Amino acid sequence: MEALKWSSYAAAFCAACWLGSRRGVEAGASLILGSAAILAIVTLGHRVVGATRVFGLYEPLHAGTHWALSPLLNPNNLAGYMNLGALCGLGLLSGSKWFPRWLAGLIVCVLGAVTFLTGSRAGLVALTVGGLLFTVLRVRALSIERRRRAALAQVGVAAGVLAFGVALGVAGATKATWQELSDLGTMKIRLLAWAQPMLVDFPLTGVGRGAFETVFPAYRNGPGHVMYQYAENFPMQWCVEWGVPVALLALVGLGWAFRPTRRRRPVDAVGAGVVIGVFVTLLQNLVDLGLEVPAVSYATVVAIGFVYGRRRWGLVLAETRARGLTNPILAASIPLALLLGYVGTVLRGLHPAVLERDELHAAYARADFDGEGAQPHLLDRLRTATLRHPADPYFPLLAALVVQRSGHGSPLPFLSRALERDVWNGRAHLALAEVLFARHARNQALLELKLAAEREPALSRRTAELASSWADSERDLMRAVPSGPSGASVLVLLADRRPASDRLKLKLLQAAVETNPSAADAQSALARYLIDELLKSESGGCGEERRKRCLELAEAAVAHLSNAGQSVHALILRARLLAAEGRPGDGEAMLADGCSRYPRNQECFSERVRLAGLTGNEEAIVRAERSFLQAACVSSSACRSVAERLGDIRASRKQWAQALYLYSRAVDSEPTAELWLKVARAAANSAQVDSATVALRRAETLSANEPQLLEKIRAESKRLADARARLR
Repeated sequence: MEALKWSSYAAAFCAACWLGSRRGVEAGASLILGSAAILAIVTLGHRVVGATRVFGLYEPLHAGTHWALSPLLNPNNLAGYMNLGALCGLGLLSGSKWFPRWLAGLIVCVLGAVTFLTGSRAGLVALTVGGLLFTVLRVRALSIERRRRAALAQVGVAAGVLAFGVALGVAGATKATWQELSDLGTMKIRLLAWAQPMLVDFPLTGVGRGAFETVFPAYRNGPGHVMYQYAENFPMQWCVEWGVPVALLALVGLGWAFRPTRRRRPVDAVGAGVVIGVFVTLLQNLVDLGLEVPAVSYATVVAIGFVYGRRRWGLVLAETRARGLTNPILAASIPLALLLGYVGTVLRGLHPAVLERDELHAAYARADFDGEGAQPHLLDRLRTATLRHPADPYFPLLAALVVQRSGHGSPLPFLSRALERDVWNGRAHLALAEVLFARHARNQALLELKLAAEREPALSRRTAELASSWADSERDLMRAVPSGPSGASVLVLLADRRPASDRLKLKLLQAAVETNPSAADAQSALARYLIDELLKSESGGCGEERRKRCLELAEAAVAHLSNAGQSVHALILRARLLAAEGRPGDGEAMLADGCSRYPRNQECFSERVRLAGLTGNEEAIVRAERSFLQAACVSSSACRSVAERLGDIRASRKQWAQALYLYSRAVDSEPTAELWLKVARAAANSAQVDSATVALRRAETLSANEPQLLEKIRAESKRLADARARLR
């Protein structure tokens, strides 16, 4: 497969050189700009129609943001292609002889907008650098020709077009786009540091093309269930996979192709745009590796070929002809390599590690382990996959799970291999914990639970569940808690599984806050628990002797949430705290003033309704209900849900007239059989027999295909008929 791919790159380069020597670099720039425009239109079209499949055919397994639902699924790769096209477009806009300049400007606007909408930070930086370089080179070139006014005009138009395109992107940006752009994560920088020991172990030959993602887990040094396919830096990727000698030769060859000429000649606008486009593509690939995607590589190779193949290029090449490319032996070798690569691909098939993982995981999920053939068949497939990708840690882990579920054999050798290849594999630690506990090694099992939660935080809930069922004492429970700030979430989850009357619950929550005072979930859980205990008339956790201390702890937790930016949660808890102090009216008044600042937070309005109910003030209750409905009724389903909930509260208090009004409001928004049944019950209890009869008829009409609900409606109709008979 790799031979086929790289041979096709060579063929594309040779074809571009041949066309460039005859048609000039403008033809190549037009070709790249046109392909980028088509890609941008397809991407925007998918977004406009809300597509979930590429061209309506393929649903991606691993897609990025919604703006990346296009033939290029990764938003960084999409931004790189857009940038290459945009720089080619700027060249055509400034110096095209036959391509319509107005069309080039329009396309550049669209490409700049799409680059911004991808949310790629490196892509946006690369586009900015490319625009500045193009501006400097054009000003310098036209200054040499003493055309300063023309220079200013060209630069102004190019900069204006590019800025307008980015402005369009800003106008169309979503919250997800801004979050991507403001993300200060440095994971891709850390990948370089993690890959250095890998380079030290395989300096001469590398690990082989395509083997990075299977070998790298043994070198990564961070938590999470993540597979890294690339080093996100093309020089490092080449060094690790090809070895340092081959990578150096490739980099030197690339530099030689772009060596500057000694002749001082004016810079051609189109050639400058293409060269700068290639440069910013390589610049972005220092942190966002897109050259592994064929589409980006083809565009880059074609751009280099057109520039290299033209007869005169004053910016970076001396005058040359592509004589070597017409050599018969060289000309025959490329098609032969393509043919051999194609034949090899057909004979061997495509078996990338990522697809094999997905296929084997699906087979594992479908397998019936009660039968006799499931285990041997799956193990045979896993053995074959392991021989193809011997360094991959996932296949031995899946083999261990197969053996564990079937009950035949020991999973320990497979788990040992999985952890040898990836010591940060949290799921392997979790599986090992279950095996050890089944063998009555409880202390070791709890330690493995700790490692599982520490090395994959997403497993914290499962580890807390198992620790709660395995531990016999507080000391055993604490063995499963990771050390450091990451243990706070596990402590909160362990506390959630304890009954409210258990003194250990408060101790676990306090330990979570002490472990990581900045953890909002720990502070919130502690505050809620303390307030709930304070609201009880008889409390084991916050009795009369400890009431003052509980109030102080709750106040401190609420204050911390407020300082940490959790304003709405702090507001709700502070209002509940006032209710715990016997002042529900003050709490309701606080929420009446504060909830309006958070119109999308239903918890705030719901708490206001609850506190208003504690006051017994009907006017306050009605105001709280109206405020809740006003905030919630942004859609018919949301309005129905809130009105029904408020109606249920009124019905639980036997306030049938108010419940009837709220149920009627709900059924007006979204009529259902269950809602009409509630309307009928409220009407019947309000002595509105005719309204109840009409509601039951409508409920019966809507529940024709629901036998159980229809039975309830008929029972209610019978009760209503009996009540009508008694009235007579």
